[in-house]
Amino acid sequence: MKATKSNSFKNTKNFTFIVVLIFLSGLFINSTIMAQGRANKWIFNGFNIHFDKDSTRIVANSLSDLNTWGYTPICDTLGNLLMYTNGYRVWDKNGNLMLNGDSIQMPDPSFYRALNSVIIPKPENPNVYYIFTANPYYYLSGLFCSEIDMTLNGGLGEVINKQIKLQDSTTNKITAVYHKNQKDVWVITHKHGTNSYYSFLITKNGISSTPVESTGTKSFSECWHGQLKASPDGEKIVSAYSEDFHSGGGFDLLSFNSETGKLHTPMSFMDLSKHCYGAEFSSDATKLYTIESSSSNGLYQYDLSQFNFNDIINSRKLLINPDMSLHVMQLAPDGKIYITKRGLALYFGIINSPNEVGWDCDAKENGLYLNGEETSEVSTPYYIQNYFIKTSPETGIGMVKKVEIAGIKIYPNPASDYVKIEEVGKKTQLTYSIADLSGSLLLQGILHANEDLNLQYLEPGLYIMRLENSNGKTYIIKIIKQ
Repeated sequence: MKATKSNSFKNTKNFTFIVVLIFLSGLFINSTIMAQGRANKWIFNGFNIHFDKDSTRIVANSLSDLNTWGYTPICDTLGNLLMYTNGYRVWDKNGNLMLNGDSIQMPDPSFYRALNSVIIPKPENPNVYYIFTANPYYYLSGLFCSEIDMTLNGGLGEVINKQIKLQDSTTNKITAVYHKNQKDVWVITHKHGTNSYYSFLITKNGISSTPVESTGTKSFSECWHGQLKASPDGEKIVSAYSEDFHSGGGFDLLSFNSETGKLHTPMSFMDLSKHCYGAEFSSDATKLYTIESSSSNGLYQYDLSQFNFNDIINSRKLLINPDMSLHVMQLAPDGKIYITKRGLALYFGIINSPNEVGWDCDAKENGLYLNGEETSEVSTPYYIQNYFIKTSPETGIGMVKKVEIAGIKIYPNPASDYVKIEEVGKKTQLTYSIADLSGSLLLQGILHANEDLNLQYLEPGLYIMRLENSNGKTYIIKIIKQ
């Protein structure tokens, strides 16, 4: 392979062609590979966590609502806070109760600390947001929705619809993931006392009136604790169970069809522990982490690279046997997983490199000092999980294992050092050029049939590759160097 390096495009026509083609293809590319700014600020009683481009900061706040275990915020795509909710109320970016923002659903206020919520931007409408809240408590139980218009009240927003009950009798399990079309969004919840899951589709026209129903493995009559999470690639779902009044617990692991909204092929890992509350996937979706209570309490890792029961269960590894009980987890924009605790704690746990196998994931029980703030049994926020693998259509960064575009296959993508490129049905040489997002040409050369492309000269980041075959056919493709 003959390769050369360059500092800028010598042919501006090529650059213009790339930009125009990307625009027409709907690939709205951000200039950073970090998860888009939607999840850059997390809010807790007494402090916020700010995920900046190059650092993570603890910022004090004045919140002290002891009935609230956790808040779900959402930012704009630049990381500026828009609003946050505890499932019962919603506040604007300045910390004031949003207009019409009280009692956005109908629980007994003494129980609203157990509510879990996710905020969804309405597809193709940057000014409208939906708050979905899963309320696990008895006759008030259900999935509720509120609608916010951010053009009102001088841009601070107003709740224009609330207390909309979409589903009766839910647990507090809730997660969200993009549809296959990368525009619409699925919100998924679980029906209390059953093994049924419901997927609601949000489109530019609103919320589907009839959800897609799917079946898991076991049913529990009293079980509502435990996180429900989609994998960042949108292909898997984990449902953790923590049974309050009966022995037994664990988690279900299911596949997910992001086109139909159907959960399928469930695997039951129910006999591992009495309680399993926290659950989260790594950013590349190859590892699953759970917080289990069994003979060895603690944080566990499962390798999902071979997605079958025997290989998964045999990969189970205890990473932390903590001094203080761990609680729930959430993947963050910096690619790390943050873990809250049940007792009074001055630290959050961290998994620093969750894509790595075993001890190399670098899990720390006391990984993030909270600057003297003390927490007790707080919950992490919930988001559209694709934000953290960078498949969001608002960034255009596709984190997929194989790219197939108009007769060309590229894999793996993301890649570390080498990438394979195949033109379907042909074995001819390809001329290639690779540019960064500013248009600077970094690599160019000729790639022969069955020859791997060496990316070791590139820094980690997002790049645009132009390929041309011997007949003059051109392909423009995004690649990610890890």
